[in-house]
Amino acid sequence: DSPSPNGERGVLKWRNINSLGGCEWTLLGAPGSNSDISTAYASNPGCPQMAQGVGIGTNDPTTKLDVRHTNFSALERVAIRGSIGMNNGSEYKAIEGQAIPINPSGYTSTAIGVYGHALNARKAMGLQGYGKVDITSSSMAPYGAVIDGELINGGVNQVAYGAYCTATTFASPNAGGAYAVFGNLAAPAGAPNTWAGYFVGDVHVTGVLTQGSDANLKTDIQPLENAVEVLMTLQPKRYNFRTEEYPYMNLPGGEHMGLIAQEVQEVLPELIKPAVRPAEFDTAGLEVHPAVDYLTMNYTELIPLLVAGFQAQQQVIMGLQAQVAQCCAATPGMSPQDGAAPKQGTGSGELQEQRLQIIPNPVAELTTLAYHVPTAGRVVLQVSTLDGKPLATLREAMAQPGAYSYVWNTGGLAAGTYLCTFLLDDAVVMQRAVKVAR
Repeated sequence: DSPSPNGERGVLKWRNINSLGGCEWTLLGAPGSNSDISTAYASNPGCPQMAQGVGIGTNDPTTKLDVRHTNFSALERVAIRGSIGMNNGSEYKAIEGQAIPINPSGYTSTAIGVYGHALNARKAMGLQGYGKVDITSSSMAPYGAVIDGELINGGVNQVAYGAYCTATTFASPNAGGAYAVFGNLAAPAGAPNTWAGYFVGDVHVTGVLTQGSDANLKTDIQPLENAVEVLMTLQPKRYNFRTEEYPYMNLPGGEHMGLIAQEVQEVLPELIKPAVRPAEFDTAGLEVHPAVDYLTMNYTELIPLLVAGFQAQQQVIMGLQAQVAQCCAATPGMSPQDGAAPKQGTGSGELQEQRLQIIPNPVAELTTLAYHVPTAGRVVLQVSTLDGKPLATLREAMAQPGAYSYVWNTGGLAAGTYLCTFLLDDAVVMQRAVKVAR
């Protein structure tokens, strides 16, 4: 009944590695020194040799190191784990994978530093990275996975991939989908500088880029109002990025068109989100590049604003077309004859000289309407809503040729967009006036 000749149970004894029998492992170094244990290397006096594999959990290894794990009664469900103790000021790696061709200039091979393969699980993930920082420090940031690809003096058809991910699925009624890259952000709503994906540089998409827009995902759905008023407050700009001052941010070069986040924030603060480009440190812990605080903008949500503004503008145009049609029908000589365009009350050259300016615009409480009368005639200044409803007639009189101005008191008007109309006999000039809430 005894497991050993001496009848001992539960006793752990030390044995010299060279007395273990077989030839799986070799003790390197002088006796009594801090020696390493090696196997499967060139000139190994025992076996396995350089051309052979090492199997753990299998006696038929198919790779250099083949680890197979199926018995979880006492061990975790992890085949290989790397753990390393760290000291501050250096870079440590729990697991490192290198694939280096013997002939580095031979462009016919594919080198993969780390390859993850998951098969036939309900949730199969080829590579999962987890980064956690459990300390209060503005200079620390968790990265689930940092993967670099570098191509220097590349040959023909060589490409460097920091990460190359492929997900293949065959459609079926019960398929759960395929995700080549799945970024899941676990952070409270509104948490600062939190992103499921952060890209330093240009991003190219050959497929369709979509966003969740299902009605079942939304609540408090309301019509978008005052779109024209909001759009009139935006100031598109041309600009260049400060690429030389921030080379590590990979800002795009050349001239660009867009909006300034600080200006948009005054009108549409919900489209602006602050961001931080994390500081970068070397292996000694010294700061190489400082953190950069900046504002980002959600340009996508300008699309419904533009649609609503276009629809409102079309309503105004249709209303004005109806007014012009009524005017032409009531005024002799203004109706089209034989399909010709309606006649203008003044010549086309004179109409081009007829001008109306609103200073300033967006308007102040006291705003100047500056207008030019090219020929003597009856002048009318009117204000109406965007849908054509008259609000006030500011001036109505005969005028001689020349420049005129009218001080318009907008104190009684609510914030919004209005139409200022300058009529000279039969000629009409219209300008939009925007009043912003203070």
